[in-house]
Amino acid sequence: MASLKTFLKLENESQDVVASYYPFGHVSGTLFTPMWISKGTTVIIHNKADEENILSSIEKYRVTLLPLFQSFGYKLIEGPLVDKYDLSSVKTMIHGGTYFPANIAKALIDKYKVRFVECKYFFSFNFQLLLK
Repeated sequence: MASLKTFLKLENESQDVVASYYPFGHVSGTLFTPMWISKGTTVIIHNKADEENILSSIEKYRVTLLPLFQSFGYKLIEGPLVDKYDLSSVKTMIHGGTYFPANIAKALIDKYKVRFVECKYFFSFNFQLLLK
């Protein structure tokens, strides 16, 4: 677990609030959600990836760590709901897996003043370290 903490540069997991809308059948839902809970992180679990529900929970629960899918990243830049909710509590956005366009990541960093962490190839090289 220490390697993931170092990789994400999380200072104190128990003070982080994560919006988790991953399906529990997906590796992110089955690996990260229980890990965050076991470290004392507050995890807001959504029953579906509905943008308005996620954005309103970011505002309501002051989410600090926001995992992103590529399609959701686009909507945080140019969507009808973006300016409707206060997303200033988000300090880190994290993405893994598929390609994430650099221009969208830069736009998210500029707009929200966040750290953007991309976990490309993370699982293939470090998965065994997480299980120890």
